[in-house]
Amino acid sequence: MAGIFLLIDGVFEVVVSLGRQQDGRAMAALLGIVSIIAGLFLVRHPIVSVIAVGLFLGVWLVVVGVARFVEAFGASDRHRLWSVVLALLEIAAGVVIVSSPDLGVATLALIVGIVFVFRGIGICAVALGLRSFNRSGAGA
Repeated sequence: MAGIFLLIDGVFEVVVSLGRQQDGRAMAALLGIVSIIAGLFLVRHPIVSVIAVGLFLGVWLVVVGVARFVEAFGASDRHRLWSVVLALLEIAAGVVIVSSPDLGVATLALIVGIVFVFRGIGICAVALGLRSFNRSGAGA
C-alpha cells in the first residue's frame, strides 16, 4: 500500500513541478522522481524483509523531509509553517526508523502511517486552496 501511495505522490509532484513557474520546480521534480523510484521498489519487492523496507522508507523520509524543509523557505508566508512542521515530522520519523532497524511491523506501519496522514491532510489543504483560487479567478 505504501508503494502505491509513493507512486501516486511522485507522479503528483512531477506534474506539479512541470506546471510551476517558480524557482522550486526542480526540487519538486526531484522529490517526485525519488518518490516514484521508492514506490516502484516497494511495489516490485513486497516480500523484502521488514528491516530493508524500514531502512529504505527511513532514508526516503529523511531525504524528502530535508528537501521539503529547504523548499519551505521558498514558499509563501502563509504555507511556510505547515511546510516546516511537515518536513520536521518526516525527518524525525525517518531518523527514528533508520536508528532502530529492528522495529516491528506494527511500529513501522504506525510511524509511516502518521506521516502519510499528515501528508494527505497537506495535499487536501492545497487542493482546497487551489479550488478557492480557481473560483476567485473565474469570477474576476
